[in-house]
Amino acid sequence: MFLYTGMRAKKQLVMYVLVPMFFMHTMNLVLAKDLITILSENQYPIAEAGEYQYVTEGDIVTLDGSASYDPDGDNITFSWKMIIGSEDIILSDPNIVNPTFIAPEVTLPGYATFVLTVEDTNGLKDSDDVIIFIYRALNYYYVDNSNVGDPDVNGTIQHPFITIQSALDFAQLAPEDDPIDIIEVLGAGTYEENVTLIENITLRARDRRAPLLIGTITMANNSTLEGFQIESDSIGTTPVTIQSVSDVIVRYNTIENEAEEENEILNALTMEFFEAEEVEDVQIHNNILIVYDKGINCIGRGISILQDPLASSQIQLREIKIFNNAIDVVSLEGKTYGLYIDANNYYLDSPYGSGIIVENNIITIDPGLPAPPLPPNYCIYKIARDTKTLLPIKYNNLFLKESFFLDSEYSLDVRALPHFGNQEDIDPLFVSEDYHLKSIVGRWDPNNSIWTTDLISSPCIDSGNIYSDYTGELWPHGKRLNMGAYGGTPEASMSSSDEGNIANLDNDPDDAVNLNDLDIFVSKWCFEELLLAEDLNRDGIVNFVDFAIFAEQYSL
Repeated sequence: MFLYTGMRAKKQLVMYVLVPMFFMHTMNLVLAKDLITILSENQYPIAEAGEYQYVTEGDIVTLDGSASYDPDGDNITFSWKMIIGSEDIILSDPNIVNPTFIAPEVTLPGYATFVLTVEDTNGLKDSDDVIIFIYRALNYYYVDNSNVGDPDVNGTIQHPFITIQSALDFAQLAPEDDPIDIIEVLGAGTYEENVTLIENITLRARDRRAPLLIGTITMANNSTLEGFQIESDSIGTTPVTIQSVSDVIVRYNTIENEAEEENEILNALTMEFFEAEEVEDVQIHNNILIVYDKGINCIGRGISILQDPLASSQIQLREIKIFNNAIDVVSLEGKTYGLYIDANNYYLDSPYGSGIIVENNIITIDPGLPAPPLPPNYCIYKIARDTKTLLPIKYNNLFLKESFFLDSEYSLDVRALPHFGNQEDIDPLFVSEDYHLKSIVGRWDPNNSIWTTDLISSPCIDSGNIYSDYTGELWPHGKRLNMGAYGGTPEASMSSSDEGNIANLDNDPDDAVNLNDLDIFVSKWCFEELLLAEDLNRDGIVNFVDFAIFAEQYSL
């Protein structure tokens, strides 16, 4: 097996595959061959700009043209030129085999592209390019509870910590000028602990939804929680709590709370505010939140947003976004709420005067009782603390057996609230084990790591906000986001619509397939990885089968 990289990859793929395809239409294969192979006594030199590199800011980067050569044995000269990249990148000497530069500071991952041109003594030239990917210099601690007995535990990937809290404790001791940014949990172990995050930290699982944490997690300012299964460890506790903090992200988790006791309040996730303050920039998205209330006279809530009633007129919530979650609340005998809001969400400068936005979610309520009378059950319940309070609820699937929508303690006119694009009392048709939407075209089966099909498709496919970003979904995506926990991700169920183009890898609005897409495609050549957009036949490897599909869509 071979791997083409860089500019030569594009030239060879276009010349050896695309050009013959176009000439086959006129049966002029001889002419195509003449275009590809030009014979001469003196052969062209071969430029090799080296492999792609992945570096962090501040690294000394060495470009490598040492594999370049001339088939005739002539001497060759070297010339490096940056065609894409920061003006802060300065090569030590662009006319040597191995020039160096210092990777510049970046706020987001970026890259620089260099072209190497070699020339022989007869003036014949060849060029090749290489991409240097530049990342922020983040500091990691690693956790793996299978590392029991290691005497050299220090948080490195070779000697990871045993518990999450021990990693956080050591992270607090890091110097201010060299803080720990990310704590990454390796493998699929089970962690029984109650965790309190610290400021400016990301706690994430390397393998999404693989590790299980039995206990609680409390968020901090500027913290992120990503990729865990989380279950409450005792009655009356909430698995995830966001308490009077801002700049928080909770995403790609499965959060579950289950109890059989009487007179309990069960939440999967709670936001609590106790003091006069402004809380902003909280994102809760692409999570699965499950509450299973088995007791008598219990209250089950998927997400609760609560505040101190004495501070109701002073707290302001801004940019609290709850989107693309699957919230499932089941009660055998009690009250059930998908989203329960007892807080002042009035914010003057935001659309509709609300600091809370609820969109693209699937919220299902199952009261569990076979016949009336049923206790109150609501997908969304909002206590109106102010007559100015509005709650925009857009493009959600709200499904339960009784009252489908929203109730107000102060008899606010529900019909006057800005809710639109919602599916009301329509079965979302997801798979109960993993909440993937059923699809006759393709549904991702995480247990077997394959795409499968169903006899029916969910109404939540292609039903998200028309302005939401759908480009993380694999084609066919209908050019519109799915509702639910996998909307906007590669695991989104496939659409019956043929909108878009499977080879439009850079998501051009006009669906053009050109050299930009070819560059993206070649960058993943021979990759063996699931859920890649470049794997056009979805078999887990990018190869000539995918290129044949790509070539059919290519336009010069």
